[in-house]
Amino acid sequence: MFVAVGSGKSKHTHKTRDRDRYTQGRVSRTTPFSLAFFANIPIIQNNMKVILLSDVPNVGKKYDVAEVKPGFARNFLFARGLGEVITKGTAKRVAELTKKREVEKSRQEELLQNAFTKLKDAVVTLKRKTNEEGHLYAGVTKEELAEELGKAVGAAFFAEYIQLEKPIKQIGEHIVPAILKGKEAEFKVIVEAE
Repeated sequence: MFVAVGSGKSKHTHKTRDRDRYTQGRVSRTTPFSLAFFANIPIIQNNMKVILLSDVPNVGKKYDVAEVKPGFARNFLFARGLGEVITKGTAKRVAELTKKREVEKSRQEELLQNAFTKLKDAVVTLKRKTNEEGHLYAGVTKEELAEELGKAVGAAFFAEYIQLEKPIKQIGEHIVPAILKGKEAEFKVIVEAE
């Protein structure tokens, strides 16, 4: 227990003494240390805008404008060459780069749509090592099919478009479905023994 020193007439604890000061009007309730004082001050956002020069997980894609903490920008993005501060000059460059990215994306989609129409006639032939029973030692995966299919139709083809449940492990003809933006097509895969 805290005993007040000085007058000797009262033995107040520090809690009672502070309460008494407020009730007697000596200390205003709007002192800088009260919550009411801070309620009217806006919270300062100290984030900064950066342009991403490559894809950064959980932040954004290449040429996106991201708002990040200054420490993250300095210590991670700028140090690794993944980002750049937005200024008046870079803002114009950002607009040009995003426009360029959109044009490239639309061109890729157009090529992919054309390739998807050619897909019905596409035949992918693969030669693999087999055992005596005709089983492949290593199955043909979606990734291998996507690479060979890209060569056959003349466009970049991603493995995620190919709907193959498990790798092909038998020699012979196989019909494999592919889906792109709701459109479905099938192509033929011929696996031959070496």
